[in-house]
Amino acid sequence: MRLDFSPASITNGISPTPSSGATAAQVEADLKTLAQTLLTTGNDLSSGAWVMNPRTALSLSLLRDAYVAWDEERVLDWAIRYWERAREENLPVPSEFADFYRDFDWMGAQRQLKVLGIFSRLYLRDGKDGYLKDQPVVMRYLRATCQRYRELAGLARLLEEFEPTEKRVGYTF
Repeated sequence: MRLDFSPASITNGISPTPSSGATAAQVEADLKTLAQTLLTTGNDLSSGAWVMNPRTALSLSLLRDAYVAWDEERVLDWAIRYWERAREENLPVPSEFADFYRDFDWMGAQRQLKVLGIFSRLYLRDGKDGYLKDQPVVMRYLRATCQRYRELAGLARLLEEFEPTEKRVGYTF
């Protein structure tokens, strides 16, 4: 059976919601505006999901894989190389690497939360424990991202409350 159409986005047919800024409060306000718009147009938000730029999602999935723990220096080097190449090819990436890496990190945090949830569901609901061994790698990536951004400090505290980590102190000279 051949279908001659593609599924539409849940935002299909509604007015765009422009961003009011990048602070946590502005993002929260934008999300509330979007949610209200979706609800008033009859959309069900119970199965909503974040959508990523496909190219960034691909690079992210390769660099922050749930099954392989890469050194942060290597991930940073690869991310810089990807960003430089994307700019050469006129792909839609931020003009500043710091902005690209923040977006990369934050999309990664969203993906890591999703992966942790899926792995947990597979275990708790479906009795499949095969993915539990991969959770520590994903959690390490998520914690590292949360520690880099003050906007994610609340999530870092929640993760620490959920699964405390040993505090390590080091000195440099």
